[in-house]
Amino acid sequence: MKHLPDVQASSPEIPLNLTRVGVRNVKKLVELARKGGKRPIVLVSTFDIFVDLPSSMKGANLSRNFEAMYEVLESAVNTPFYEIEELCVEVAKRLLQRHKYASVAEVRMRSEFIAKRKTPVTAMECQEPVVIFAEAKAFREESGGIAQQKRLQDAARARGGGGQA
Repeated sequence: MKHLPDVQASSPEIPLNLTRVGVRNVKKLVELARKGGKRPIVLVSTFDIFVDLPSSMKGANLSRNFEAMYEVLESAVNTPFYEIEELCVEVAKRLLQRHKYASVAEVRMRSEFIAKRKTPVTAMECQEPVVIFAEAKAFREESGGIAQQKRLQDAARARGGGGQA
């Protein structure tokens, strides 16, 4: 079998720093635990996953993005997540572990959640879809540690301009 060179790790002819290299619109099932022994919430979620790319590299091994997300979602079986923004933080941190050259990892998640409500006038129970967004960034610090930033937003707050969590 012929050995193929690692083209992504080679130096490019024109060195450019790229702030976002990754994959978009990856659909995954996400299970969120609930306290009190209640049934978990299952969401069909769409992810955008990125890392930065230093000017010294031609490209990134994007299969690592899928591996990092899969590891976190599978580990949720043993260590459940109660908040989607925490899940995004964990994926972002795992991206930095897998992409040693990257200094920033970014994860965005979009899901639709069905909320039970009562109508204001008749108090009739109904269901209403709510779009929720979560995003997280992980930053590699000079000390070797990883800092993080997270945010949760629903579509109603997004239209109103609020939503910092």
